[in-house]
Amino acid sequence: MLQNKTVKIILSILIAIFLWYYVYTEENPTITQKFENVPVQILNEESLESRGLITVGTEEQTVTLTVEGKRAELKNLTASDFVVTADVYGYGVGENNIPIKVDAPAAALVTDIKPNRITIQIDELVSVAHDVEAVPITALRDGRELYVNGIQPAEVMVTGARSIVTQISAVEARVDADKLSEKPKTVHGTLVAVDANGEEVTDISLSSETAEVDAQILRSKEVPLDVNVTGEVSSKYTVSEIKIPETIKIIGTKDAIEDIEKVKAADIDISDITATTKINLALNLPEGVYPSQGEQVNYVYVVINNVAVTEVEIPAANIELRGTPEGATAFIDETLESVKLTVRGTDALVQSASASDFVISADLTGLEPGTHEVALSKEYIKSFTSVEMEPVRVQVTIKNEAQ
Repeated sequence: MLQNKTVKIILSILIAIFLWYYVYTEENPTITQKFENVPVQILNEESLESRGLITVGTEEQTVTLTVEGKRAELKNLTASDFVVTADVYGYGVGENNIPIKVDAPAAALVTDIKPNRITIQIDELVSVAHDVEAVPITALRDGRELYVNGIQPAEVMVTGARSIVTQISAVEARVDADKLSEKPKTVHGTLVAVDANGEEVTDISLSSETAEVDAQILRSKEVPLDVNVTGEVSSKYTVSEIKIPETIKIIGTKDAIEDIEKVKAADIDISDITATTKINLALNLPEGVYPSQGEQVNYVYVVINNVAVTEVEIPAANIELRGTPEGATAFIDETLESVKLTVRGTDALVQSASASDFVISADLTGLEPGTHEVALSKEYIKSFTSVEMEPVRVQVTIKNEAQ
């Protein structure tokens, strides 16, 4: 009787084990499942910053995971249960292929990661100062212009990857012009970094996100500009071009500008200029009238070229003695072998200069027979900057032919 009871207990246990195994293997089998668009976390970016580096374009990257596990356990998992990371510690400037690591729940065995590496660009972390420019975000009526009295802060630091920061051409304080009138007023402006095309540059940080702009809306008018250029540059240089704006745009209230027909600027003295340069105009404007802050030429542009120098020798025999008295002959002191000319000008002209380009002469008109010291004169038709002659006077003896 006892033996039969023991057998039944053992048999029951075996049946229970069999049923559990059946359910576990047949009703809850091992399966393979994919989890797509699992986000990748970038680790240790702060370690790059401590070395003056930064990641570029690290918009969210994702991977696809293939995992194995029991159906009952896997069906309750989502992509958020997996921690996928890429560690940038120790990497440097350039394109880096970073291996992917996955921290998965115990019930899931990761069998495949696609991709198993991600590409991360690392660049130098730089900070560059930029002046702040006020820009209206609302349209201005024709003949109206935003005039800025001051901006605070006037300058901001732009920080980010070198490859991005170097794209920035300006930092704009964008203000609502509808809030302004002819009277000065301080308005709030949002700061935006832009490239040369006026497109916003992102993935950078600014030392300030906003600015306070003291500004007003004034009328504009374009009038003729009167500029007088004085002085001459050193003989070591030549002025190849002087660009002077013909007109200037001025702004002010209607009453302030309506009677202005011309603007005169202070004289521009080029005497001390030794290189191509821009000379800002000092405009003579009445109170309450200002030059436009928009794009216009408010300067005189002087193009300076270095002067090439060479020496040309003119044989004494080639000096023309003009005005020799009738019935007389004249000759130059035989100790003089030649006249030396120091020629300055553009490189092309100076390189081609020769004795045939010059006529050296002495005028003997009215002189009596005897020995005289007379001045030499030089003639040339080419556009040399200067020609210096040595000597400038010579001894000439005049004799009657009968002597």
